Amino acid sequence: MADDEALREALLELKLLRDRETAALRTTEQLLSCLEVLNSTADPSEGARRVLERLKPILGADQVIALEVQNRTGRLIAQSGTWPEGTEITFPFDPVRKSRNLVDRYAMDGWGDATDVLSGLHSLLVQPMDGRVLIALAAAKGAFTAENARIFKRVSVVVGQALAAAKLADENRLLAATIQGSSSGFAIADAKDPEKPLLYVNAAFEALSGYSADEVLGENCRFLNDEPAESEERLRLRETVANNGAGRFLLRNRRKSGEPFWNELTLFPVRTESGEATHLVATQTDATVRVQAEEDRERLRKRMEAALRATGDAFLILARDGTVLYANSATAEQFPARPSNWAIGSRFDENWAAYLNENAPSVNSAVAQPDFLRMALGQKRQQVQFPDGRTFLVTVAETEEGPLAIHATNVTALKVTERLSEQRLTALDAARDGIALVDDSGRIVSLNPSAAQLLGFQSQPDALGVKWQRRYDDAPKNPRASSILSRSDQTQRYHEVNLSETDEGQVLIIRDVTDRREEEDKLRSLNSALAIAQRREATAQLASGLAHDFNNTLSAIMGSASLISIDRTVSDDTRSHADRISAAGRSAAKLVNRLLDLGSERANASLIDLRSLVRELPALVKANLPSHISLTTSMSDRPLIAEAQASEISQILLNLALNARDAIGEAGGTIAVSAQETTPDRARDLTVGTIRRGQAYAVISVSDTGSGIPDDIVEKVFEPYFSTKGDQGTGLGLAIAATQVRVVGGAINVTSSPGTGTKIEVFWPLSDEALVEAAAQPLPSSADLSGKTLLVVDDEEDVAEVLRAYLEKLGAEVAVTHAAEDAAEAISDDPEAWSALITDYDMPGMTGGDLVAKAREVNPALPIFVVTALARRITDPRLSRDMITGLFAKPVDLRHLAGELAKATTPNDP
Repeated sequence: MADDEALREALLELKLLRDRETAALRTTEQLLSCLEVLNSTADPSEGARRVLERLKPILGADQVIALEVQNRTGRLIAQSGTWPEGTEITFPFDPVRKSRNLVDRYAMDGWGDATDVLSGLHSLLVQPMDGRVLIALAAAKGAFTAENARIFKRVSVVVGQALAAAKLADENRLLAATIQGSSSGFAIADAKDPEKPLLYVNAAFEALSGYSADEVLGENCRFLNDEPAESEERLRLRETVANNGAGRFLLRNRRKSGEPFWNELTLFPVRTESGEATHLVATQTDATVRVQAEEDRERLRKRMEAALRATGDAFLILARDGTVLYANSATAEQFPARPSNWAIGSRFDENWAAYLNENAPSVNSAVAQPDFLRMALGQKRQQVQFPDGRTFLVTVAETEEGPLAIHATNVTALKVTERLSEQRLTALDAARDGIALVDDSGRIVSLNPSAAQLLGFQSQPDALGVKWQRRYDDAPKNPRASSILSRSDQTQRYHEVNLSETDEGQVLIIRDVTDRREEEDKLRSLNSALAIAQRREATAQLASGLAHDFNNTLSAIMGSASLISIDRTVSDDTRSHADRISAAGRSAAKLVNRLLDLGSERANASLIDLRSLVRELPALVKANLPSHISLTTSMSDRPLIAEAQASEISQILLNLALNARDAIGEAGGTIAVSAQETTPDRARDLTVGTIRRGQAYAVISVSDTGSGIPDDIVEKVFEPYFSTKGDQGTGLGLAIAATQVRVVGGAINVTSSPGTGTKIEVFWPLSDEALVEAAAQPLPSSADLSGKTLLVVDDEEDVAEVLRAYLEKLGAEVAVTHAAEDAAEAISDDPEAWSALITDYDMPGMTGGDLVAKAREVNPALPIFVVTALARRITDPRLSRDMITGLFAKPVDLRHLAGELAKATTPNDP
């Protein structure tokens, strides 16, 4: 009996061991199957998902998910199902604290009414994974066994490793994409190899150096170096690389093309956990523009210092916070302040306190704590008396950039001289002539009331210490007796000045001689105007000469193309080529006319259709627009005729278009340009200027999809030198545009906000209807010239021959001469033989104007047409309406000329 009981116990124990081994084997097989699924997948994220899929049948689960948990809220990062990406689940407990096997989650407070993504799922297995949690879910209650929980815990290690690998892979991909797409050059070298060969370079490095990756990988980066062999920067770089250290360097480099540039290099090592350097990473940026700008600033600074060293006056520039930006040597000499002694970067209050402590420890508050900002905004010049007896004239000015410029002149000697001279000047106060005592540099020491009035001071003290020459526009350095000087204040006055030497200094006597000088002033103004006119004429002549030669060439080209177009024997394909040549010639002619516009005043503005300038804009900006930015145009069906210079409108449009391009940047977008007509029903103040009620305007709008303009700087963009582009901008484009628009009575409106783009509307006044209709009249067409006898004069043989061939094609008999003298002789011999004269203007010997005068003397009724490359510049009175029939600009529209010739007849015409 006892043996049977022992046998049963042994069999039972054996069965338990077998069940345990079977369970362990099953767990091992299931774990191995999960590992096989993970290892068969290259992508860690996909591997994690497949493992979760594999767990579903192993556990008998309806869904297996992995969550990233923070503050009891988990966000879905992997799943075996199709829940929305980023699904969140809020737990009534901390899921990362411990493992859980929930029989029925609805029995736990805080789960709600089962309306979330877990609706209908009762059983949960919860397994923490270092900040993440793995959860198996089933619809049945108590669906998971203890064995399921053990397997779940074992597999969670595999899932956790897969998710960590996926996160690392994502981070690596992001890092690689960031480096490859960076605008800075990246290069990675092998730090273990003494030669430090390159292992990787990005596209920006290739663009910066001009070398491709294939050319440089495996090479040391020294092939870029253009530094002298023993330069301090090169030695420092060499030492840093040898030690696998970190540093920042500014180096002279040279591209593959041989072009030199400045390279700002940042070097840092990548180390293992043990501290061993495995790689050296270098970022490189082209700093050429910045270095050149710094060199330019340094040259200007040295020039300024050299100039200020030549004066004994103290000169100081302070930032608004009191930091010393510049101090000349005289500042330290006049106001010694050890130890910093006005060094750049030191504080004014510290220097001033050091000076006063050493030289004048007890002073009034105005001297102890001077308020320079108040002086700059109010009384800019002030005399300051120091306890040591010295007197300084202090001048404070606010610079355009913001800092304060302070100029202190020691006028102690002047004050002493003033006191000594007061008694002597008392007797002169009643004199009608201005009398003043000045020192050798021309500064006024004392003066009588008449001198103060003549020099334009409100009172006598205001003039003390001021150089009298500065009160005049054209004061010579050493005026002699009876010198005539002019001074501009509210009225133009002329003074006779006599400066004589005395033992006490120089005596200045001033007498108002305005009446006597009035006629001389008028003559001087006329001479000045004449000189300006002569300079403008010289500029115009230079442009005219270039335009004349180029338009003559264009005349031959376009005329030949016109001959081909009217030749019935040529093919349609040839005729289309000729038409394209004519169109290109007309475009070139417009460019020449733009050249003639340069330097001209607005008085030379003409009526133009503003739509034509909008049509030309895409061609003007094409070369400056990247492929990811598109430009569209739209405009009114009606002509938008305005009095303007084409060049100034084109300048405004080009400026606005390029600003729009810069606002869009690298993201890509659209620039939309439109031209429409509007007539406001009420007056309105816009960003720049005011639009008037009832005035017709052309509204030229330039819109972009860029970054927009913050509200607080919209008004500032039209201020001179204000720019949002940093070193890339001048701050003048919009300021010039605003000035041009104001001059014509127009206005500009800006609509913008950050992130929504910008719309700039230019309101340009339109001309009245009569001018619009006149400008819109079509040009006359070519006509039949049969029976006409025409005389053509041009010193350019090609131009004359093309004109002859074209007119003969239309039936005319044409005689050609290249000398105006021969033409004058032909007309004099037989005045009635010619139907019309067509002549160039600018010819050697006799000009076209001379020929017109000769022809009019012998045949007053002869139709005369002047064809010249200088039509826009000629002011010859002999080319007036009563002297010539028509004036045509080269390259001439031959159809237009033929039409006018057909209309013009002489008494002897058939």
